[in-house]
Amino acid sequence: MKTRFILFVMLLAGALALSACAGPVLWFIPVSSETSNESSGEAPIEVVETLPARSDADSEDEVGSGFDVTSEPEFQTQFNYEPAEYLDEEAGFRLFYPVDWSVLPREQVGDRGSQAALLSPGSTIEQIAMGGSKITLVIYNWDPKEDLDSYVAQRQLAWDASGFTAIERDGFKLDDNREVRLYDVKPTDGVDLLVAFTIVDGEYLQITGEGDLDLCEEIIRSLSTE
Repeated sequence: MKTRFILFVMLLAGALALSACAGPVLWFIPVSSETSNESSGEAPIEVVETLPARSDADSEDEVGSGFDVTSEPEFQTQFNYEPAEYLDEEAGFRLFYPVDWSVLPREQVGDRGSQAALLSPGSTIEQIAMGGSKITLVIYNWDPKEDLDSYVAQRQLAWDASGFTAIERDGFKLDDNREVRLYDVKPTDGVDLLVAFTIVDGEYLQITGEGDLDLCEEIIRSLSTE
């Protein structure tokens, strides 16, 4: 009996020594256990199996299990053209147009308006090149202020008086929840236009696309506020 007791103490001391040495390196996780010496009548010795250690980084990766962690942006705007930025700091908006287009800066037109233009290669403000397109951006100082419905209604009256046909299509909203209204407009000369209305800096922005209307719509829909 004394011999068995001494043997048990030696085994226990050895297990404690191994545990002390391995503690800083391994993270012990009991996965199964069994006892030895049950049939011999000697004192049972518990045998514990362990898994390899895990680093702190491994533990952090398990947080939010089921979700991929990535540095890529959740959403990235894609264009069917190489974009360049048109930025109007004064009015507080931007949009993106094809990089090979030219820009006519905004200048005063009459007492209550100003106009800028984006032109495809070979196009001018007066004439579009074969297969080309044009975007004009006009800012109107019009009363009442901040009333897009009233402004659009006034434009519709002007279209009707001129014999234009106008059909509203699905609009969209800017990142600050401002509404953008879109219309397919057919003047009496048969040239189809895409016209958008919104409010910037307390004034009315009218964007008119002519030529490739699919491309014009993509440019218009890139509109955002600063």
